[in-house]
Formats: sequence, structure tokens, C-alpha cells
Amino acid sequence: MEYYIDKDPGYGKAKSVTITPGLEIKDVVIGVDISTLAKGSHMFYVRALNARGGWSMVNALSSAMG
Repeated sequence: MEYYIDKDPGYGKAKSVTITPGLEIKDVVIGVDISTLAKGSHMFYVRALNARGGWSMVNALSSAMG
């Protein structure tokens, strides 16, 4: 699984997160460093790579800082 904030760096180039195979994605909790984000609105995106090499759809969440 990988995530990125605001700008997509490309498949396989975002921040990688190791998850347990078979775990429901809705149950995954990850730590994200937001200390460098400017005040204002930001988008958080997450996607996963399956065992066959296929990427999931991108899931997005909006957030406001500050």
C-alpha cells in the first residue's frame, strides 16, 4: 500500500506502507507526518498493489490544516 498528499508522484513512488495480507483496508491505521504541510486544504490519497501486480482504485480524503 502507498499514500501521497496533494500530488501523485506516480505508481510505486509514493510513501510505502507495509500491511498484513488479508487485512481489510478499512481497518488499516498508518502514521502520516503532517508537520511540513502548509495551512489550508490538502488531499490525502491511498492505493494498494495486489499480489498479481494490479493497483487498486485511489481512495481520497480531504483535510484542512491550521
